[in-house]
Amino acid sequence: MYKRQPEGLPIGVQVVTADPDDDSALAECLAGQSVLINLVGILHESRQVRFDQVHVDLPRRLIQLCEAAGVSQYLHMSALHADAKAGPSRYLRSRGAGEDVAHQSSDQMMVTSFRPSIIFGRNDNFFGVFSNLLRWMPIFPLACPGALFAPVYVGDVVAAFDHVIKNGPQFDDRRLNLCGPSTYTLKQLVQFHIRRVHLVVEEEAQHHLTTLHQLLHLLVLKVVVELVLQLKQETVYLGLHNILEVVQLIIHLRLDSMIWVV
Repeated sequence: MYKRQPEGLPIGVQVVTADPDDDSALAECLAGQSVLINLVGILHESRQVRFDQVHVDLPRRLIQLCEAAGVSQYLHMSALHADAKAGPSRYLRSRGAGEDVAHQSSDQMMVTSFRPSIIFGRNDNFFGVFSNLLRWMPIFPLACPGALFAPVYVGDVVAAFDHVIKNGPQFDDRRLNLCGPSTYTLKQLVQFHIRRVHLVVEEEAQHHLTTLHQLLHLLVLKVVVELVLQLKQETVYLGLHNILEVVQLIIHLRLDSMIWVV
């Protein structure tokens, strides 16, 4: 475990780095603290890191360590439609199981779970994915373009956490859904983002236009994402998964699921 003071943070905010698999290091971090906010999560698995390891086992250990350290409040970041049994994907089932562990494992602490829709803000992992794809894709394929989302601003999520910390007893053992005030389809969100970056996309696309047109005569584009299972649950966005898993989920994309960038 080591401590550092990164640039850009308010005076008094200290960043402590520790191995989440090291209980002794975590216990040292928790000593003397009153609140733990667990934001740890992954959008896809690897051979080294699995959903249950991060979303279920870690919360179980954190609850035990918090109780031993005398922490009085545990705030747990989850996801909208998380459900250990009925979740449509392994991600959401693991998130649901993690919630259950957090709420059922402690009688000594106040526990609150947060279930956000898409969180957007500067350098977010939603529009950022679109930006990266739009730099090289002349056609943007969409799985489930009519899927509904209620994006929530990161500042509002932070305000919700702050409110719960200040009013802990009112929110003990609660699971809170966090959604924005407006609902959009996935297609609308992508089109909105394209309009924002259109000048950059068009400039880059013109440079490669001839080559792209030649390639389009040869390519049949198929997008493969495990996200399709989750898109069926309105207002949920989770992320891309590895190619071997998602090939099984989408075989054909309809033409109305394509958006032309140029």
